Amino acid sequence: PPPPPRLQSSNPWKILQEKYDKKEMIEVQITSVNDGGILVKVFNLSGFIPKSHLVLPQHTYGGLVGQSLEVLILEIEKATRQLKFSERLLRVSYLQVGQLVEGKIITIENRRVIIEFNNGLKGCLHISEISKNYVEFIDNMFQINQTLKAFIIRVNTSGTRIDLSTKALEKYPGEMLTNMSEVMNRSQIF
Repeated sequence: PPPPPRLQSSNPWKILQEKYDKKEMIEVQITSVNDGGILVKVFNLSGFIPKSHLVLPQHTYGGLVGQSLEVLILEIEKATRQLKFSERLLRVSYLQVGQLVEGKIITIENRRVIIEFNNGLKGCLHISEISKNYVEFIDNMFQINQTLKAFIIRVNTSGTRIDLSTKALEKYPGEMLTNMSEVMNRSQIF
């Protein structure tokens, strides 16, 4: 009789390397939390998700122990047994330039608005991307927790910066300045 088939996890490093090379999602088990991030296990190997690569709000980390999380492999070093993962890169991998997103404003600064969307991802709406007309000040245009729709115009490869634009939603230059609610109401996310 033929030998029994080998268990899939009999060579975890090979499987992990293949997932890394193909940029495929993998599920990890959360084992503990520390100041720097989350410790995880996959195929009985220990790994780490740095805080900067988590999208989940930090105050929820403790309640996640024992749960699984879908991630991408950030670094794999068999010789030093180093495994790092990223929830952020996986979430960002689902985004596309030209995609319309909706979120809440969490920060208003002098030349930009930060919008949180898609379960924790954040994007930047720069003053130059608000309207086809010149915008001098944004202080009175927006409010914290205001819902806003915008197009994704750029995503950097590390997933740390997502740039947004609302001027492409305008029917005429300056519409975001004179009739923002109409622009938002007619913009549909499918």
